[in-house]
Parts: sequence; C-alpha cells; structure tokens
Amino acid sequence: LIAAVLCMNLEFVILKDLVSALTEEEGVKLAGVHEHKLYYQSRATFAWCKLCRQRIGVLTGGYEGFKCKECSKSDGQGA
Repeated sequence: LIAAVLCMNLEFVILKDLVSALTEEEGVKLAGVHEHKLYYQSRATFAWCKLCRQRIGVLTGGYEGFKCKECSKSDGQGA
C-alpha cells in the first residue's frame, strides 16, 4: 500500500514537471523595451513600469504586463 502511494506521488511529480516543460511560453523579444525576452503576466502584482516609472494598474491601462524572468530572479540580483 505504501509503495502504491509513493509511486502515485512520484508519477504526479514527473507528469507535472513534464506538462510544465511542454507548455512553457517562449517569451517575446522587444529590443526597444528590454534586452531580454519578456513573458506575459495576466495579473502583475506590485510591479512598476520601467518606461513610465508608474505602478502597473489603473493608470497604466490595467494589471496585465510583461515580466523578464532573467531580471526578476528570487535573489534580486537579476542576470
């Protein structure tokens, strides 16, 4: 019984990683805006526009935006 539960959990983790890898978006390169690829975010939270320096929200046309994964690493250091 324990082996079956462990196998199901392992199968779930492997399948989850596989689906994430196969459905990852490619990103877009906007040379005039940023030097790295940008990835779409349907809900930008506590984010600032690097062009107009305003917080993303009502004043910038909504809460959607693009984010650079290279510059937004968890350690805050960027690329």
